[in-house]
Amino acid sequence: MSNIETNNNISVRTPALDLSRVQLVIGLVFVIGTPLLSAVGTFYSVTNAISNQQIQISKLDNRIGNVEDSAGGW
Repeated sequence: MSNIETNNNISVRTPALDLSRVQLVIGLVFVIGTPLLSAVGTFYSVTNAISNQQIQISKLDNRIGNVEDSAGGW
């Protein structure tokens, strides 16, 4: 709290900005947010890689099927 003196000598107390609390909140946002964003990015990357692998496997299955069809079926 900080005091402000008026012309009539009346002391008015106003809440001062608590920088330590603001810094704590900003710090917590970074400390929690950074690993969270990293985990989301890793999850997206892994999911995308698995999806690409499944697409490749599907294409390979189609090629094998085409070879079997052209060979008269096995």
